[in-house]
Order: sequence, then C-alpha cells, then structure tokens
Amino acid sequence: MHWLSIKRICASEIIYYGKNCIVITLLVDCKWIIIGKQLMQRRCFDQMMLKSKVIEHFCQKVFIILLFSFEIYSYPRTIPIGIIYREGETAITEVINYIQAKRQHEEEKNMFKLDIRKAIIPKSEVENTWILTKTVCDLLKQGVFAILAKGDIYWHSTLAAVSKEMQVPLINWMSPPRGVFSQFEVSMVPSFAEVVAEIINKKHWKRITFVYDNAESLTALHEINMQLSNIASEIDVDLHRLPDVKKKFEFETFFNAFHKTYDADGRVIVLHVSSVGKIENIMKALQSTHSSARNCHYLIASAGVNEVLMEGFKDGTLNITAMQLVSNQNWLYTNYAVDLSRRLKLKNKLNLFTSEVAFVHDSVMVITNAIEQLLKENYSMFYGSFRRDQFWNSGYPGIYCLPSEDLENPDRPFKTFDFGRIIAKRIRQTLIEGLSGAVEFDQDGRRSIVAANVIEVQYSGKTLVTSFTKSMWKQNVGLLTDQSTVNFKRANPKEVLPKTNVTRIVTTTLNAPFVMYRKDADHYEGNEKFEGYCVDLLKLISEKIDNFPYRIQLAKDGRTGSPDANGNWDGMIGELLRGEADLAVSSLVSNRARERVVDFSKPFMTTGISIMIKKPDNQYQSGLFSFMQPLSIEVWMYIVFAYIGISVVLFMVSRFSPSEWKLQEANGRTCALSNDFSVYNCLWFTLAAFMQQGIDILPRSLPGRIASSAWWFFTLIIVSSYTANLAAFLTLEKMHAPIESVEDMAKQTKIKYGIQAGGTTAQFFKESTVQTYQRMWQFMISQSPSIFVNSYDEGIQRVRESKGRYAFLLEATTNDYTNNRKPCDTMKVGGNLNTVGYGVATPFGSDLKSRINLAILELQEKGDLKMLENKWWYEKSGGKCKTSTSGNLKTSLTHNKVAGIFYILMVGMLVAMFITFVEFLHRARVHARKQRIDLWSSMVHFVTIAIRGKPPAVRSEYNVQLKK
Repeated sequence: MHWLSIKRICASEIIYYGKNCIVITLLVDCKWIIIGKQLMQRRCFDQMMLKSKVIEHFCQKVFIILLFSFEIYSYPRTIPIGIIYREGETAITEVINYIQAKRQHEEEKNMFKLDIRKAIIPKSEVENTWILTKTVCDLLKQGVFAILAKGDIYWHSTLAAVSKEMQVPLINWMSPPRGVFSQFEVSMVPSFAEVVAEIINKKHWKRITFVYDNAESLTALHEINMQLSNIASEIDVDLHRLPDVKKKFEFETFFNAFHKTYDADGRVIVLHVSSVGKIENIMKALQSTHSSARNCHYLIASAGVNEVLMEGFKDGTLNITAMQLVSNQNWLYTNYAVDLSRRLKLKNKLNLFTSEVAFVHDSVMVITNAIEQLLKENYSMFYGSFRRDQFWNSGYPGIYCLPSEDLENPDRPFKTFDFGRIIAKRIRQTLIEGLSGAVEFDQDGRRSIVAANVIEVQYSGKTLVTSFTKSMWKQNVGLLTDQSTVNFKRANPKEVLPKTNVTRIVTTTLNAPFVMYRKDADHYEGNEKFEGYCVDLLKLISEKIDNFPYRIQLAKDGRTGSPDANGNWDGMIGELLRGEADLAVSSLVSNRARERVVDFSKPFMTTGISIMIKKPDNQYQSGLFSFMQPLSIEVWMYIVFAYIGISVVLFMVSRFSPSEWKLQEANGRTCALSNDFSVYNCLWFTLAAFMQQGIDILPRSLPGRIASSAWWFFTLIIVSSYTANLAAFLTLEKMHAPIESVEDMAKQTKIKYGIQAGGTTAQFFKESTVQTYQRMWQFMISQSPSIFVNSYDEGIQRVRESKGRYAFLLEATTNDYTNNRKPCDTMKVGGNLNTVGYGVATPFGSDLKSRINLAILELQEKGDLKMLENKWWYEKSGGKCKTSTSGNLKTSLTHNKVAGIFYILMVGMLVAMFITFVEFLHRARVHARKQRIDLWSSMVHFVTIAIRGKPPAVRSEYNVQLKK
C-alpha cells in the first residue's frame, strides 16, 4: 500500500508516495489514527473511481483538520504548581491571588498559564506529619510540577523526604535547615552566618549572648562558629531561648525581663529567629524596651530587617546592627510593588521587600522562570504529556505516591516525576531580581548572598550623638571600607522639660506666601515684621500649647537643609541639630533623609513638584473666513453635498409623483401638464429652507413633504449648533500651552527646564529610578550655561524673561500662589510629579513634638488650616488673574457630533423616494388599464414625461366647442 507520512516535528515535511491509495498517520493524544484504503472506499469514494487529484485534495483537508487538533491538545496551555501553608496565613493567599491575576492580565506575554494549586493545613494539624504527607501526595496526583512550602522544623523532614522519593522540586521559603539538601530542594531564605562572623571579628567581640527561637537557629550558630574558626577567631557564647510567642506585647514582656535578669548593659546580643514573620514584632518590641538596657549591642542575624525598621532606633538607647540583601531599588517605584503593598495593607512599602510574602512571591517567580527557560530551549519538551489540561506521567494521569490508589489504572507501576531532575537543575541555575533581592543559589541549593547592606545605629550617651551607618558586604571581599554615616546631636533629656518662661527659637526661610516681610516691616520689630501662612500657623499652634513664647529668626544661609559629604547638615535642619533653634516652621518637606535626624509633625499641607511655564499669548486671530470655524471643514463639505443631494431627491420626487403635476392653460387655447419643482426651483427651495427664509412654492405630494421635513429638521439642528458654537468662539479665549505634561517636556529639547539647586526637588530627580525623571535629570545637569537656580524667585523671574523658552519645576503651592498674582503671565501645566507634605521639625526628644501633632490635627478638624490656605492663596491680593488653561480650548464641531442629523436626512430622502416609486407604479398601472396597453409601455410613457418636463399638449373641451 502506498502511503503518506505526516510528521509533527516539521509540519511542512509532507512526503507523497503514490496517488490512488493513501495512509495518513498522525499522533493525536498518543493514539495513531489510520485512514486506509478500505475506509476511503467505503465512506469517501465509490470503489476508488475518482481521479487521484481529488483524493489528494481530500487528504490535504484531513491533514489540516488533524493538524489543528494536534496543536490544541498536544502542548500544555496550563502548568500547575502546588503551594502548602498554614491556616490563617492570609497574606500568602493574597500574594498568590495577586500573582495569578497579574499573569492572567498579561496572558499574551506569557508562554503558559500558571495554575497555583493551594493546600491549607489546619492549625490543629500543623505537627501531623501524616496529614502533611497526604496533602503533598494529593497535590502530586493533580500533576503539579513543584511544591512550594515553609519547610520549618515541623515540616522540613517530611517535605524533603517526599520530594526526594518522588523526584519533585521543593522550594522552601524558610531558613535553611541543617544537613545536606537533596538535588531537588532549594531554600529561598539566605544565611547571614558569614556576614555575622565578619562583623563580630571586625568589632573584636569575644563574648556574645545568642538568643534564638528553635533548634534550627542553633544550626545558624554552628555556621557562625565555623566561619569564625576559619578566620582564627574564638568567642564565648551564652545561650538563651525565646519563648514561643508571636505578638508584640509578649515580646516586650520578654525583653524587659531579659534585660533586667541578664544585666544587658554592655552585652553583645546576637538574635536569630527562623521565621521571617517574627522579625517585625521583635524589632518593634526592642524599640519599646530600649530604656531597660543601655549601651548593649544587638546584632540581628536573620533576614527580614529593612531600613524603615532600623530607623525606629534613632531616638532610643540601643545599639543595633542588621543585614539586608542588596535589592534592585527599581522595585520601589513600580506600580507592581505599590499595588501589592496596598493589597496586603502594608503601612510602609519597604516592609514588603523583607516580609515573608516577598519570599513566597519570589518562590513562584523562581519556578516560573525555570519552566520558561526550559520551554525557550525546547518548546516541545512537554510534548505528549498533557491531555485536556491534565498532566500524564509516563503514560498515566498525575503522579502517585502509592500507585494502588489509582483505581482507574490498577496495573499502574510506581513512577517518579518525569521532568523532576531537569526542572530542579534549572531552578538551581536561576538568576533573577525578586522582591527580596537578587535570587541566586549555590551548588547545594542554598540561596547565595552576593552582596548585603549592613545597617548600624549607635548611640553615645556621653556626646548625645547618634550615628546611622550603612556599609556593604560583598562575597569574597568582605566588609567594604566605604560607608555613609549620618551624625546628629540629640537633645539632652534633662533639658527638654517644658519651661513656660523659655522663649523658643523658631527658624524659617523667606518663601511667599509661607513667610514674608511686611510691606512696612521697618515700622515693626520682632515677630511682627513677618507675615504669611506659617506665621499665622505658628500663632495658632502657640495658642493650643499654653501660648508658649517664641522668636522667629531666618536661617543664616537661607536654605531648608541638606547634608554634605561628611553628613553635616546646613540650613534649618542644621540649626536644629546644633541646638541653635527649637523648631523649624516653613515650607519644609518631610523626607526620609531628614526624618533620620529630626522629628517631623503631622503634615499641615500636602503638595508636589509641578511645572511652571510662561502663559502663552492668545492664539485666536480673526480672519476673512473666521465665521467657518464653529464647524469643521468636513461638516461644511457634508452640508454642501447634503444640499445638492436633497435638491436632486426633491426634483426626482416631484417629477415622478402625480400629485405634483397639474393642468395649466397655455396660450389661452390648450392645457398642458406643469410642475413647479424644476431644477432651478428645487435648488432655490432647498437654499431658502437652509437660510430659514420663506418661498412661494411648497410640495403637495406626500414624498415631497417627507423629504422637505427631513431637510427642515436637518437645517434646524445645523443652524442651532452653528449659532451656539459661534458664540463660544467669540466669547472664549483660545490658549494652547506648548507642553501639557512632564512627558511632553521630557521628549522635547526646545524648551529648557530647571530646578532649584540643593533642595528636595533636586534630590527627587537625582535619586529617582523612573526612566522619564532620569532622562530629565541627565538633561538638566548637562546644560551649559547651568539651568539651576538658587531660589524660587530667581526661577520664576527666569520663566518670565525667557519668552516661553524656559520651564521651572517647583512645588505646586508656590506655583499656584504665583499664578494668581500679577502680572498674571505664568501658568501651571500637567499634574504633580509626586506627593509630599510640609511639617514642623523639632529635635529628637523635644517636648513639643507630640503637642504640635495634636494641635495640627485639631486645626485640621476645625478647618482652620483650610481657612489659612484660602486667606493667603486667594483672598490676600489673589484671584486677580483669569484662570485660563489649555482645558478651555475650543474645538470645531466634527462630523461625529452631528452625524445623526445626516442620517435622519438620508432616511427622509429614502422614504420619500420609496413612496414616489410606489405612486409611480400605481399611476402607470391605472394608465395601462385605461389605455389597454402593457405596464412597461405605460411606465416608459411617464418616465418620458418626467424627463422631458414638457408633456404633449392636449386639447381642452373649451377649444373643441369653439371649433364647432
């Protein structure tokens, strides 16, 4: 028998061997479908009498159909993975749902759908290894490609045993347990043993107290000892175990008792916990109990600490050191991280990157990346292993720990996961940037630490100076000598008690309308020389806090405050740190760098960076054809076509409708048929109606009246719309800004733009990782001469003098204030680039901090802050400029807005023509019956009359009587 073999490996590889008889072989769901000679004779052909070309054509169609079936069912569309966690861990559920929703939204970009099968262990069964084993095996029955779980002291041995036995990859987001991993297991949480050992060696500590939570932490201690022995450093260790508690107040109770019992002063305490979830509560408990231990040093040897948690110790008495994986800071500015933080209800976004859900998230990313890399290398790798979205392992559905449990396949042999080894190998080769930092594994499957940030807070009770130090540790290099340190002097607790007879020094800077000199300031002394929003705010705050006396002084350098290379601050912040002022009240933005060295109150006003440009000139100019601007050119063309069209329709309707013809005496002797709607009269009638003028002829036929009514309705809407839009054109001022947003400004180079040097705006652009802002920063620093200014006044003046060739980026409050005052030649475009708040700054330990917060909250609730804003932005010499923005642009009416009336006009014309045709047929039929001629001849007769417009004259009865 001749045959044709079709191979799936290359769909175009079709080899013909003969024409009369064909065998098609095609693999579909691991079954061979054969169409042989007898099948073709019985169902498709009559004893193979058709020509060979017909047979070939039929076989090609069969091939195409089966090929599509093959494509649909032979390759996996969904790949499942399994995740196991405890009841009550809602954050894990949220992050899993978020990942699935995100992948579903970006389905077209992904190579496959990811199906995360969740298995939740009840709290009462956490230590039940049989339940855990059964749960893992149930997931394997569903054909999952990997198991993700928290392999702690209760679960790890069971999970590792099943993973090794069934050769299924296991991704553990817990601290690495002791012992050797199997080739199928990896750990997501790194060990900081090498970093801790180097810190202990560098600081020459010889005795430590090791505080731990379970036996797994002792493994970390063993690794630390091994690292210390490698560098010939020996230490004495005291052990103390944490109680099995989880809540913050329970940890506070423990640490208060611990500090008193162990005389913690001067001790070095190395703290290690195996659960990332405990770290945040432990750190907050230490912040609350710092007064019970002075001069001791805590070294956090676990993952889960971030910079935000460390900053909480800046006003305490504890010295503390912690490590954090170096991560890609681009995560901080992505909508992805913002949305996920909001969904998890995290107060601070930075907590996301050191929380347990970050490791869960990255575990999913690791297995997803591994499968994607395998499919990129060999897209047909899982060929034949999926049927109807069910994974088949070695020819049987799912993966069974006990083959006897497969009742549908009693002869099923024991088989491990077909792709377990290759997927596990690819997982260990993973190199991605996750929420928890760079993800990379060593040869044992443990997460590698390529680099780590070492954050240290140290307090000196003698000098009252607290230092916040950041350094970096790198693999094979160790602790780098380069470090950044912020030093600030703290208030002496003995000197911060409230004293009613002490005059507080308030430092500020001139910035309208926050703080300004009065017009007649020379006639005033002291605080009375100043006025503005912050001056009035300071009066209200003083009234709320026992009317404490204060004296306003301007910052010596006129700056708000920024650190130099040595960590010393200038401006108002520097005066607070040096004890030259008690509080700072101005348009002072609260940011992370300033929060490290001083305390800020609740924000009394929010703002953001905005764009100021020179107001463009009025671009509306009258011209000869200005009257045409209310309607677009398209609409005018459509009106002309409609005018011609309705005239033609009206002419045709009048010609073919019998109601429009009438007998009219000609030359006093004969009568002739006449029609008032000639071509000229139709054009005149249509034009008169459009101009809303009367005319002495009107249609008498029903079709003519329908067409005329449609035209009248059309003209009514057109004329009304034209009149309304013309009024808008004549009354509104047309203004068009050359740029409408920050994106427009970043894309062009014609208009230069700059900022104030050394402020928070410059810091925002310098540190931003958003590509648009990075490009703008590079543009600004590359310009010569410099486009930076020393003050807002200089920047605003430059905008006014640059004739629209310079834009200034400043805070929106100052932008709005300037735009509402004469000479009214500036304007704000686009929205704010960010959101920041103005706060009252005080030194650490100030007795005014909490009381100022309460005062500001009370002023907000009563609406006093809003009244102050209206007073200084709009009422006091404000509101004199017309608010005219690009949002007031007038636009011509386009055809989309008036298309409906054109449709009505066309419907009216069609209805009129249809009725005319019916009347024409009826009249021709009656005429044919009377004249005893056929219908076609009658229709030709009336068509001739309609075309000629001058029907043959007929004799009247009057003329006949005269001849007689």
